[in-house]
Amino acid sequence: GGFSGRAITMFVAIFSAILIVGNLLVSKIGATVDDSLTEILGQSLRSFFDYALQGPILFSLYLDRPSAITSSWDALSAVCYMMEKAGLCKAETPHQEFMVFADNGAYGNVYSIFFSMAPKYGVLGVVFFSFLYGLWASFHVKRQARAPIHLFAAALLFAAIVLSLFSDRFLPGLYFFLKFLLISTVVMRVFRKK
Repeated sequence: GGFSGRAITMFVAIFSAILIVGNLLVSKIGATVDDSLTEILGQSLRSFFDYALQGPILFSLYLDRPSAITSSWDALSAVCYMMEKAGLCKAETPHQEFMVFADNGAYGNVYSIFFSMAPKYGVLGVVFFSFLYGLWASFHVKRQARAPIHLFAAALLFAAIVLSLFSDRFLPGLYFFLKFLLISTVVMRVFRKK
């Protein structure tokens, strides 16, 4: 078993190409399609490291000076977003204030997944929510051989962890996830009966 070096290289190349094209399409970097490949690659690499590193750096700065940022993130915001559709809740803006995270004066507002839990629920809340999330993901992982729905559910839950680096919400796809589960369950039951 295991992945070959060629497979890993191909994955890294395709993943990098997707990130670079995405950066260009949404203007996340200063480069445009008219710039040189070197300029595009350099700015994309800087952008990737900025996003990957600013979460831990900004969260550390927040822990040093909690009054510097007022948190509007909440681990349970996805529930409020769903209730908001029925007028039962008013979700706060998920975008935090910007703060300098590098010596060159670079600003960022990606504070890490823990920022959605620590300010309102403390360290125990971080442990509790992370533990529940792990249980939920492992439930689907252990059952993925039984039904494809569990394979997709596990993939969505793991993807939400990765996407939390780039999204301002913990578990950003809960509403989509619940719709997916409902539709998949109905489809599976219909086909099982046939």
